[in-house]
Amino acid sequence: MDDCAVVPEALRISVVQGPGPVLAWKSQLMELCRRTDQAGAMDHLEYYLARPAFARKRPTLVLGTTTDNQLTTAVLLYEHILCGIGSGVYTPDFLGAARTVIAPGCIRGRAAFTACATLQGAGARLVHVSYESADTPEETYGVTSLTDGRLAWVAIPRPVSSFFPLGPTYDATLATLGQHTRRNLRYYRRRAESELGARYVPQIKISREEFLEANRHSLNPVDEETAADRIDGIRRLQRPLLAGVYDANGRWLSFIGGRRHEDTAEILWQVNRAGLERYSISTVMRSFLLEHEVSLGTSRLEFEGGTLHTMKHYMVNSSVVDLVVSRDGLQMWAIRKFARHVFPESLLRDLLLNPSLAWKSW
Repeated sequence: MDDCAVVPEALRISVVQGPGPVLAWKSQLMELCRRTDQAGAMDHLEYYLARPAFARKRPTLVLGTTTDNQLTTAVLLYEHILCGIGSGVYTPDFLGAARTVIAPGCIRGRAAFTACATLQGAGARLVHVSYESADTPEETYGVTSLTDGRLAWVAIPRPVSSFFPLGPTYDATLATLGQHTRRNLRYYRRRAESELGARYVPQIKISREEFLEANRHSLNPVDEETAADRIDGIRRLQRPLLAGVYDANGRWLSFIGGRRHEDTAEILWQVNRAGLERYSISTVMRSFLLEHEVSLGTSRLEFEGGTLHTMKHYMVNSSVVDLVVSRDGLQMWAIRKFARHVFPESLLRDLLLNPSLAWKSW
C-alpha cells in the first residue's frame, strides 16, 4: 500500500483517551513508527505517560485506520484537566514533536489538521499540534466537515536541534566539532582524571536516596518530586541509560539519564555536583559519554529539550511546524486574554500573544 496515497479523509478516525486505553495501542504505534521513519518514538510510552508533570493531563490519541484496520496515522496529545474536568485544551507533550504526529512524512500536515478538526468537532476549545515537517500547510485539506463551527488557525515553522551524529571513532566524532569545543572536551577530561581521579561508569547502580542526596548537592537542584521521578522513571525504561562519573574517593560527580532506541541514545537529564565549576564537570561527562557511545556503535545522540553545551552548534537541525486551532470569536478572545496565566508552555503562550501572526478562518 502507498501510504502517501491515503489521505486522512479516506481513513476511519477514532479517539482514544486515558493512559490505559492509549497504552493498549503501543505495539501498533511502534510498528507505525517503523513504517514512517520514526522508529523509537513510542518505544517507552509507559515512561512518558507516567510522568508526574502530566498527572493533570489526559493522554489522547487520534487514530486513522484503513478499512482493513491498518493503522496509518496517529496523533498523541494531552488534554489539560482543571478541577478534575477536561478543559478542552490539547497540547503536545514537549516541543520537539517527535512523539506527536506519527504518519508518513508526506501526510503529517493532513494528519495534524484531521486531529484538530476531530477534537474541535467533539467540543475542544484549542488544539496545538507540533509535527516534524519542512512544509507549512496553506489550506485545511478538506476536513472542515469534521467540525461544527467556525475556527481560526495558524501554522508556524521553526527549526529544532534534532541530533548530534556520532562517527565511527571518538577522534572522528570530535573532528566534526569546532576547535574550541574539541579542546574543552579533551582538556577538562584530562584535568578531572589527573586531579580528581575521575572515572566513568556506563551503567551505574544507585539507590533512590543516594540519587536524591546527590540532587540536593548538585549545581542546579530540582525539587524532590522531580528528582524522584527522574530516578524512578529511568528504572521503568526497557533500555535505560544511567551513567555516572565518580572521583578517587568514590564521590559521584555527575549523572546522566536517558533511554536507548534503535541506534540512538537520547539524554533526558544531567546532574552535576556543585562546587566543581572550574573542572567543568558537565563537559567531562560529555567527553566520557561520547567516547563510550561511539564504542557501542551508537550513531545518534539526542537531547530532549535541547542542550546548553556548545555541542548544540554542531547538531543536525530539523523543521517542526506548530499548528494551533481555536474557536473563533469570543472564545478565541478569552483564550488569548488569559494565555499568559493558563499556558505555562512558553511556545504556545507566545504564539497566542503574538500580534503579528496572521490567523486564518476555517
